[in-house]
Amino acid sequence: VEASPEIDWVYGIAVDPADPDTLLLVGNRVLLSTDSGATWDTVGSLPNTTQAVVIDPAEPTTLYAGAYFGVFKSTDRGDTWTIVSPDLSTADTAWANPESGGITRDVTGAETHSTVITIAESPLIPGQLWVGTDDGNIQLTRDGGTSWTNLRANLRGVPPNTWVSRVEASKFD
Repeated sequence: VEASPEIDWVYGIAVDPADPDTLLLVGNRVLLSTDSGATWDTVGSLPNTTQAVVIDPAEPTTLYAGAYFGVFKSTDRGDTWTIVSPDLSTADTAWANPESGGITRDVTGAETHSTVITIAESPLIPGQLWVGTDDGNIQLTRDGGTSWTNLRANLRGVPPNTWVSRVEASKFD
């Protein structure tokens, strides 16, 4: 992927499962390419804390993105976004704005915790999304974001506040 002059940093990249020439980048902007990255169009707007993005395998115009306070959904390939979740993090204010130790904070919000940093949608069950946060939660929705279940209690032996940097929905029944 060739760098775009319109984006300063990239947190998430998604490839359309039905069309590998279609790419979506999220960072300080949301960019869409339909020609393998040769050209990019700015689409919609998301918070600077957006970390993860997926393209719905059943409906490629539907996108999901994870940010500081939850999950956003677009049904028009990123032109407009609506939030489809409550805060999916632990909402622990001590983690959300930790002491910097005297160092000037990065304007990107990189020090901000309580953020959805990974999303996976089931390739078999439309609307089933798994998300992980940087403060230890794994959340599941089976209805495209209407209701969510925190699965953190099922992770026996894993220390609290462990970053969940990747979730993967099963490709098997």
